[in-house]
Amino acid sequence: MQEQFTHYVGIDVSKLTLNIAICDSSRQILEEYEIENLVPAIKSMLVKLKKIKGFDVKNTIFCLEHTGNYCTPFLEASDAKSLNTWMENPTAIKRSLGIVRGKSDQADARQIAVYACRFIDKAKLWKRPPHEIAELRALFSERNRLVKVIGILTVPIREAAQMGNKVAAGTGKFSEKAVKELVASKVSIEERIAEIVAEVPEIQQNMELLKSIKGIGRETAVMLIVFTQNFTLFANAKQFACFCGVAPFPHSSGTSVKGKTKISRMGNRIAKALLTTAAWSASRFDLELKTYHQRRVAEGVEPMASINIIRNKLLGRAFSVIRRQERFQVDWNPESKRA
Repeated sequence: MQEQFTHYVGIDVSKLTLNIAICDSSRQILEEYEIENLVPAIKSMLVKLKKIKGFDVKNTIFCLEHTGNYCTPFLEASDAKSLNTWMENPTAIKRSLGIVRGKSDQADARQIAVYACRFIDKAKLWKRPPHEIAELRALFSERNRLVKVIGILTVPIREAAQMGNKVAAGTGKFSEKAVKELVASKVSIEERIAEIVAEVPEIQQNMELLKSIKGIGRETAVMLIVFTQNFTLFANAKQFACFCGVAPFPHSSGTSVKGKTKISRMGNRIAKALLTTAAWSASRFDLELKTYHQRRVAEGVEPMASINIIRNKLLGRAFSVIRRQERFQVDWNPESKRA
């Protein structure tokens, strides 16, 4: 992104309040506020900002950490006022600061403002996702929560029964009703997800293309649709691999540090977990990937290192079928497309 901004607003988000700091291109803090985390208070704050000499909302970027639902009021105001809003990973901001002594919400707001000024070239402006994608994401998250709770209630009981612990296994009767209701809710969510997919031709088409890849099932396909906003947020598979935390990076320096290539821990855990499941499935049922995995393991390579390569191969295939708008073909030949 070009450095077209004259003012940088850092916003530290909490449940009840927003701490705000404004700096100029020289990183000098001009104003600081603490306001309620409510849309009316945010709009009133924007009126105050206009009193700053040389301030123009069109030449200002608002940077805040991605903190989930607590960001909603500001995003609502941003959408209404067409603000230049940048949602950044909290870890990225923290790592840019180095060692910091002490902590306060106002100090965090200043640091976010300065971060926005220093790293403006990395900025990605937030855009409200289409309604269907937003609903899919909410349903996807709710389903994941239900699956987790169902597992918490059922797995210990099942394992106790397998180990012959009749006393512990017998306690499962107290949660049977709750589990049945949770399972019913999960099924209802899955039905609603299917309805949304069927209602939007572009999503339905991409879902079918993704499921043509061995290893990628319905849940993984929905995840890819949700986190890429139907493949509009990321330019290529490598960018999305970085988002998921499966992109490999070298770990070496000079002649003394010669570590193994590693993946980052900063990725999206849900996406990484589903890609891992998909990769293991592909290593069993896709002949090419199965042969590759078995050969690598036979050569002494750690299984997870091989699985990570398969995760990236699956992402490459996913972005490829979406770009070409063709189902995945094992023996696809680019020359046949030109003929």
